[in-house]
Amino acid sequence: MYRLILACLCLAGIFLSGIALADSSPKPGLYLIPNVKKQTPFPGRFGLAISTRIVLDPHYSTALASTGQIFADDLKAITGRSVPVVSSTPRPGDILLTLGSRNKMIGGEGYVMSIGDHVEIRARTDAGVFYGTQTLLQYLKQTSSLTGTVIVDWPDYPMRGLMVDVGRKYFSVQWLENEIRDLSYLKLNTLHLHLSDDKGFRIQSESHPELNAGALPLYSKAQMRQLVDFAKRRHTEIIPEIDLPAHANAILRAHPELRLVDTSGNALPDKIDLSLPQSYKLIDDLLNEYLPLFPGHYWHCGCDEFLHPGEFDNYPQLKAYAAKHWGANATAIDTFLNYANHVDAIVRGHGKRTRAWCDVYEYLTYTGNAVGLNKDITMELWNRESDPQDVLNHGYNLLNATYQPLYYNVGDGSYNHNQELYKNWRPNLHFNAERNRSVAFLAKGLEGAKYHIWCDNSEAETEDQVAADINDALSCLAQNCWGASKFVPTYDKFQPIIRVIGHSPALR
Repeated sequence: MYRLILACLCLAGIFLSGIALADSSPKPGLYLIPNVKKQTPFPGRFGLAISTRIVLDPHYSTALASTGQIFADDLKAITGRSVPVVSSTPRPGDILLTLGSRNKMIGGEGYVMSIGDHVEIRARTDAGVFYGTQTLLQYLKQTSSLTGTVIVDWPDYPMRGLMVDVGRKYFSVQWLENEIRDLSYLKLNTLHLHLSDDKGFRIQSESHPELNAGALPLYSKAQMRQLVDFAKRRHTEIIPEIDLPAHANAILRAHPELRLVDTSGNALPDKIDLSLPQSYKLIDDLLNEYLPLFPGHYWHCGCDEFLHPGEFDNYPQLKAYAAKHWGANATAIDTFLNYANHVDAIVRGHGKRTRAWCDVYEYLTYTGNAVGLNKDITMELWNRESDPQDVLNHGYNLLNATYQPLYYNVGDGSYNHNQELYKNWRPNLHFNAERNRSVAFLAKGLEGAKYHIWCDNSEAETEDQVAADINDALSCLAQNCWGASKFVPTYDKFQPIIRVIGHSPALR
């Protein structure tokens, strides 16, 4: 039977190159979030039994060891018993995890799963195998007996995730770990931590400990390393953000001498003066301290809501700084754009890529400028002014972060847009509800989307209430970012499926 499964999988790989498989049509009553892309009948039937083992292909046992153990822990949470993880040849009733797929369609996060007298999950990477186990977990949460089928599954977009405003509201490490469990269960793969804002600089600093005053509780570096490692094992990348040069209240309370001051002598409590060398010294210290702490691919630099275009004239020091560095034709906006490029150079020096809120791109369009804006910075579009197609046309990657329907604000019920998020929104659609801007499906440079928890009114809800409030939204996001067909057309009908799938089995 093992050879038969391998032969059928090889044939499936051949046919996939030119013939689309039938749309997924699972056994009535069995659901998935997100649904799978393709599914066809296959001989046999699998039953979860006392003799079931998780079998790691001996050729890849080291690479798959962590995924195998996490899968075993999750199965124990479902079944109440320990399922052994072995490196061997599968027997009927076993679950085989293996690499070596040559199916180019599935990319780096997809997988092929055959269900016959045993289950085989094959992928090109460990991440793909991991996501295959999450699909199987969702099935086994509903039944211990599965009819034969071959599933071929992959995501539409590479970035699918959640942002949490921990700068304004402290969320416990256990809460964050539980969110990571649920994110990975839904095949969402990024957790963006907004680490600083008006109410706190939330991570321990050794280069500038004065920034931590009044922001208790903090995340220690040891806790953050633990969280990064925890997330990595579940194929979730943590993207850190220290939001500058605006939203810098917590930083500037410790350094009021760096506040931006207008011509009347009024100091802005939340904006750092980009004409001062001391500002860059502080920023560089923080970047060089924290970039090594986060081993992922990205750093988010913020760059939102600095000044409106007409306000720059109130701060002639920004214009003088630009003229000094780039000549008389330079504008104050060049000083802001230079700041983004400055951060980007440091981030690239650490082998990572910079992400920014779309405001920095909009500043680029306000003036003929002397500095320009580095093209490797990914723009996260959140507001009504940005045109996503224009961003792509100018050579920037982008991510859909539109405030409607992708924002949730603690204690503000007006931010619940789950109906729209499920039924009409996609990563390439509805960047802006008011102007209905969109780009082509799978447009080059469109990386995906993420949901956002903002905490302007940080004490309005407990962290458990927040988790409950965003649960359905994350399921809607997961379905539409992965891109498979939907079981049901509306959110009202999707809600019972969310209840069936539930949370990750490992939730604590």
